[in-house]
Amino acid sequence: MRAALRRGVVLLLLIQYPQEAPGFSTMLWRFWQPLHQEFPDLVHAYYREGGVYIHSKSKVIDDSWMMVGSPNVNYRSTTSDAELAAAVVDRAQVTSADGVTVGRSVLDWRLTLWEDATGIVAATWRNATVGEGLRLWAAAAARPSAKIGQFVWEW
Repeated sequence: MRAALRRGVVLLLLIQYPQEAPGFSTMLWRFWQPLHQEFPDLVHAYYREGGVYIHSKSKVIDDSWMMVGSPNVNYRSTTSDAELAAAVVDRAQVTSADGVTVGRSVLDWRLTLWEDATGIVAATWRNATVGEGLRLWAAAAARPSAKIGQFVWEW
């Protein structure tokens, strides 16, 4: 992950927070905060407001690969627990707002996820560059009736 961040990759997380499980805040802090500390302009986190609990995990990489399922990113989920996920590599391609060739279905999935999370329509996201997208996430979190909150990395 650090190698990708050194190349300028942006990491945007929609985390489950606050969490009732004992030790979760410590785990969250230890896992993501060092990356945010090292790359403050590249690591961003938000959470759903209103007690919305999201169990499924979605990962979108470069709008070309996606995975949706229940496994956590840990050893136990990949070796012992009964978990299921589906991954998609999209061969149908389109050009993103940044001028990058991406997978059409993966891009559409991300836009749907982001519309659901923020309330900002998918068409707005489709026309946004990465930088504009980061500003839109922050603006969505700042609205009085926001569906998301911006995670603050100070303990």
